[in-house]
Parts: sequence; structure tokens; C-alpha cells
Amino acid sequence: ETEPAWRGDEARMLRVLDAHDAGFVMFPAAVFLAQTSPRGTAAMRRSSRGGVVVSADFLRETPIAAMLLGGSGVPDRGVAHLAHLRPVFASPNFVRPMLTAVPAVAVFERVRGARLMGAAADGARVRVSLPLRLRHVQRTWEATTVAAGGRWSLTVPLPTAWQSGGGVVTGPRYEVRVGEGLARVAVGDDAVRAGAAVPMTLPLGAPAAVVETANQGADARR
Repeated sequence: ETEPAWRGDEARMLRVLDAHDAGFVMFPAAVFLAQTSPRGTAAMRRSSRGGVVVSADFLRETPIAAMLLGGSGVPDRGVAHLAHLRPVFASPNFVRPMLTAVPAVAVFERVRGARLMGAAADGARVRVSLPLRLRHVQRTWEATTVAAGGRWSLTVPLPTAWQSGGGVVTGPRYEVRVGEGLARVAVGDDAVRAGAAVPMTLPLGAPAAVVETANQGADARR
């Protein structure tokens, strides 16, 4: 029952969790790194620098494998983020030898996810990022969406300024970019657990402008 979930998308994994009334997934990296995608793409490839990295093609074809990146997407390569699963534990030992830093074992928690939302021109690409540290490894958690009907919405599973107690630490603010517009927002753990809406206003067309939005808690508008 679990094998298809490891080869599918986030929605399939969530259905497996529902079937077992479970809220956590223990993720051994070897589960992904030893397999191929449903289209036959290997999880690892040799980079131009000669080292071994996780294949972006594999991540696109096996969306749940974003767990290898702490749930982050790779917007420039068409890899989607995980909206309802967040890392809460990363093992001190990482898979070696790899240029992509991947904890040997990680645990992900299911959450409703806070919904960042705002206005933007139809077709505008919205990019969201947050500093994320897994043990000693610093990276950027990323996600993207496209505005439709003059609005955009993106669900994020990580609170800001957060320490999981299992080696996972996040930065103080999400950065949200639409064109030259930039806004920063703090998102509390209550908002993530409650599935709260976090309305945002971006200064569209203002080069490098920044809007600071206060922490949104569980009582934010839903």
C-alpha cells in the first residue's frame, strides 16, 4: 500500500496517511535514491562538476520526492513544493557522497498549511522563499504559483522563526516576489496548523520595494 505513495505525489501520500490515521511520515532517503521515477528516470545523476546530485527530472516525475529537499520546490526546474508536509526531524548523518545535501533519515509532519494570498496581474509568477536549515546545512525553501483572475494563493507548511527540536530551523520571514515587487511576512505555527489565510499586499511595479507584514496567528481570516 505504501509503495505507490513513495512513487506518487503529495495527495497520494496524504490519502495513505488518512487510511492509517497517521500524522507523520518517516522518510529514509534510500527509499527514493535507489529507485526510478514512474517514467524510468534515475533519482541521481552526475553533475557537470563531477559530483552526484538529485535529478530534477526525477523530482518532477515523482513529486513526493521533494522530501529529499526538505519539501522545497525548484521553481526554475518545474519541481513543485510540498504544501502540507513539513520536516520536523533531520538525522545528523547525510547521504554521501552527494553534492545535494540529503539527510539519511527525515520525519515529516502533516499540517493544514497557512495560505499566503494577494492580488497580481493574470499570469504573473509569484515566488515564495524561506531560509531553511537542516542540521548543519543551510538552504532556501522555495515555491511558486501563477496568478489567475487577478488573485494568487499559495499554501506553505513551515512557520517562520521556528525550531522543530529535531534539527530543523526556519528564517524570520518568508519573501514573496511578484516581478519587482517584494514583501516579507512572518507566519506563526498556529496559522500553519489551523490553515489560516494570510492576506498580503505587494508593491507591484516599485523596484525593490519591501512591505513588512506582521505575524498572522490562528485567528487570521479564513
